[in-house]
Amino acid sequence: MSFTQSAISFRTPHIGAFPRALTLAGVVGAWLLFKAWLLWYADIQLHYDEAQYWEWSQHLDWGYYSKGPLLAWLIAFSEALFGKGEWQVRVFSWLAHGGFLCLVYFFTRSMFRSSYAARWAVVIAATTPIYFILGSVMTTDSFLLFFWTWALWAVYRAIAQGRDSAWYEAGAAIGIGALAKLTIGLLPAAVALLLVTHRELRPQLRNPHLWLSVLVILLCMSPMLIWNYQNDWVLFRHEARRALETTYSFTSFGTFMLGQIFALSPIIAISAIVSLYHRPTTATRYLVWGVSTLLLTFFILKSFSTKLEANWPAPIYIGWIILFAGMIRHRRDMLKVAVAGGVVFSSMLLLVVYFPNAAGMSHREIVPIRNVMNWREPVRKLYAATPDIDFILVDNYPLAAELAFYWPQPVPVYIIGGKHRRFNQHDLWPGPDQEAGNTGLYVSLDGDTPPLLSSSFAGCQPLPPVVAANAGEWLRALHGQLCYRYIPISWPQPDRY
Repeated sequence: MSFTQSAISFRTPHIGAFPRALTLAGVVGAWLLFKAWLLWYADIQLHYDEAQYWEWSQHLDWGYYSKGPLLAWLIAFSEALFGKGEWQVRVFSWLAHGGFLCLVYFFTRSMFRSSYAARWAVVIAATTPIYFILGSVMTTDSFLLFFWTWALWAVYRAIAQGRDSAWYEAGAAIGIGALAKLTIGLLPAAVALLLVTHRELRPQLRNPHLWLSVLVILLCMSPMLIWNYQNDWVLFRHEARRALETTYSFTSFGTFMLGQIFALSPIIAISAIVSLYHRPTTATRYLVWGVSTLLLTFFILKSFSTKLEANWPAPIYIGWIILFAGMIRHRRDMLKVAVAGGVVFSSMLLLVVYFPNAAGMSHREIVPIRNVMNWREPVRKLYAATPDIDFILVDNYPLAAELAFYWPQPVPVYIIGGKHRRFNQHDLWPGPDQEAGNTGLYVSLDGDTPPLLSSSFAGCQPLPPVVAANAGEWLRALHGQLCYRYIPISWPQPDRY
């Protein structure tokens, strides 16, 4: 019996839509439980970005300095339901990641009418390292992946199936997605360019539902837009600074490409090469192909002028994954090799990320993992060694966020760094002026004392430093100074967004 005949004979029998969706939900749910267990077993504590979003959730608003309000709203809702804790901060991110995998399945199945291709698209997406990691913690990228996939699938259905209502779905997905991360704006920009330049797609520009979907986007974004208008457009100033930043260098390009190699699996590399080589002939599949191709070109060109983070291009590979899963329906030998290689690579990378010691590496050598190791106990030790205080002062927002979350008792945290620092959300909140006469704790990671600290208190005394270590490896030290009777002064303001 040939391989093809054998493969056909072992095909999954046809099942109805509801049992299929139930099976998918069960598999995805089990995958999410495994990810949650892995975080617990590896004791992955909150990254400062996660802690920062939690800090925002304690001050609910329609917008924030560097991101939209969606994550803060969801964390506040989760905490209201389940109480304070690390998994409570992350639970909606896990659900978004599960939704992303389900959308990948249904998108692929609707394009190729093949459950086989859809299952492998999910396998590829689930085992891609960058998606696995981003979907494990509370990050804007979890929601970006979800809403990006939903919006792209809606655009595909609007054009391929003539479903005008899908344009409104796309508008809602983009608008709500923007409340998490403005990067989703690259998707409608790429779609618009393809609609203008592709002869078969151009008639869509005469569809009134497409233009009305733009109003849906603006409606969903309106609370954040109004908030930014009232706050000097800080979010857009922040994004503009990053977008317009230029330091032309081949080194930044090399760093970007190297980051993509480690962030992705061999499956993604193969899918990109195969998908690029096999340019779709149908207009709707070309649209999906074109979005990924255009935006990867954009990021490659941008990498020559500025430093790009490895996660920024994450959503652009989704279209290639779906197209690749459809093309390899009849190339199962290659599929098995690709999946096996991807799983092995992913497992090795995740072993290094979550258990560096098991891979013969130090936690200190891997900055992302160092940032999520052992904050809880050192902060509690510093708390135990500190007499009653009214507030905490720090010189940077990552430390402020970690202290705010892990300090056993609620206490206000203020940032008093020098002027040569980036603007952050704390600059939009009331400063320490309201603490006149109160007792404060200044905490730093380097033990240095700001020049103005001595003039802002009647007196300060150092506390013994608290060392954070993991498996005997030094990670960081918390240096505290207990200061009495705060005297309000004018602290330097940040000089950049």
